[in-house]
Amino acid sequence: ARAAGAGGYDSFYDVAMGFYHAVDWRNEKWLQGLLVAHALLWVGTITTRSYQTPQIVIFFFTAIALGLSERLNQVAAENWRAFSTQNYFDPHGVFAGVVYAAPLLALLFFQLINFLMSASQLLIKQKRHELRHEIAKKHAQESKKSQ
Repeated sequence: ARAAGAGGYDSFYDVAMGFYHAVDWRNEKWLQGLLVAHALLWVGTITTRSYQTPQIVIFFFTAIALGLSERLNQVAAENWRAFSTQNYFDPHGVFAGVVYAAPLLALLFFQLINFLMSASQLLIKQKRHELRHEIAKKHAQESKKSQ
């Protein structure tokens, strides 16, 4: 039994460790597969972060997968005996939110930050090009006037 913290609430660490110990990480093959899928998705996203097309495909795939999380939780709650040793799928979707949706949401946030950084770098590059062009144009006009 865990001791309650101040005000009767467990600390985050106690709650996280309770969650960790409540899940059969070693014997749930579907859960291991899900974690591997998350890891592969992260690796794919990080390795292709400089390429627009794969990032867009991953972004939309992940957004769709995240959008289906509530429905997937319902289907898993109805059919958990077919693939799991216990029912992890509560009506509020806490387990699905932690192990399925949260990593996807974090990935989308990472991609959003990456998109914003790429856009800002592109804007800086374009502005530098415009300034160089304007300076070259002024020099050309000044050299015409001095001739």
